Amino acid sequence: MPQKMAKLFIITSLFFLLFCFIEGVRLPFVVASGILILISILLFSLNILRTMLTKGESRTPARALNKPVHKKLATATAILAAGIFLFNTAPCMASATQIPEKADIIIIGDRLVDIAYNLGVLPAAMSVRCSLWPLCDTLKTSCQVLGCPNCLQKKKAKPLISFAKAHQIKKVIIEKGNPFCALVPELHPEKIAGMLENQGLSVTVVEYSHDLAKTVNQMAAILGKADKAQMLLDNYEKNLAKVMKNIEKKNFAKRVVILNGVFQASSGKSFLRVESPGGYADQFLLSALKSINVGHEMVKSGKKPAKGHYSIRKLNRLIVTAPDAIIITGDGFAVQKAIAQALVQSPGLANIPAIKNQAIYNLPGFIQSSLIEYPSILSQWAFVLER
Repeated sequence: MPQKMAKLFIITSLFFLLFCFIEGVRLPFVVASGILILISILLFSLNILRTMLTKGESRTPARALNKPVHKKLATATAILAAGIFLFNTAPCMASATQIPEKADIIIIGDRLVDIAYNLGVLPAAMSVRCSLWPLCDTLKTSCQVLGCPNCLQKKKAKPLISFAKAHQIKKVIIEKGNPFCALVPELHPEKIAGMLENQGLSVTVVEYSHDLAKTVNQMAAILGKADKAQMLLDNYEKNLAKVMKNIEKKNFAKRVVILNGVFQASSGKSFLRVESPGGYADQFLLSALKSINVGHEMVKSGKKPAKGHYSIRKLNRLIVTAPDAIIITGDGFAVQKAIAQALVQSPGLANIPAIKNQAIYNLPGFIQSSLIEYPSILSQWAFVLER
């Protein structure tokens, strides 16, 4: 009977956990269900232990010599230990991804959206550099994208004003940076503040000048999350310190080419760009690894980049560039397909170091949008480029 009760307890707890998962129940309920399951495992293990010891005691001395009780005790102890181990890891098992709160605000600027998201808040709508920010693909499923800040400025904020009126939103937060975007130096989103105020919207301008703590604290105060700011900053500093210590005194690939592609399904063609030196990847990733961006060698001398990239049609100049590693950002399939086609047309490409050593990696791009995720992104780049 005790075994049946334990089994019933486990099954009931599992169904409760499944219900929490399906219904999106908040963390306390998920934690409770996880603890119930672990307690049931312990009860079941203790029952097995008692049963085995009881059977061991009922045996005659002769049979006990053939099948020693200590072996059964060891088995039962192992099961019990497993249960205790699971109990000790209950917080890990029962933890759930935090569901951000939706706020009736509009945010212009991906840095501010990233901070808000990590503080547990998502705006109703946002204007961000979505095509270059990997996290945007996740956020846009729950947050309306009003176009990039450059488009919004050119359209005199009409998409934002229309959305605000349709959803009765009165508050807008605008990021100000110097520069706001290194790829478009003339972009200043705060210039549309007057237009928005004339439409009856309340506008708050938050400046980001490479002082993460200041910006996080300011955003936390605006969003009513002041109690979470310091924990977020402490975790960031701890993660960054750990990454910097890991890359200390290590060697990384010297010559790197960063390729970005878009695959057009209708034509089956891949459109390629190579990141030019001096951009975000160089400043925040490659410089920390003492690697060199040799993307400029992929184009003819004198060609100027547009928004930090060179457009290219073929990859045959990889033979001349001979990178030690190729980093793919954006649509990985587009670049992989282009490389496969280039190898057919120019078999000599197989001898360049990156392809010969299979040093081709699809990694998250970085345009300083993912402020809080920077340590994680740097860690990924370091891991694959280590030599």
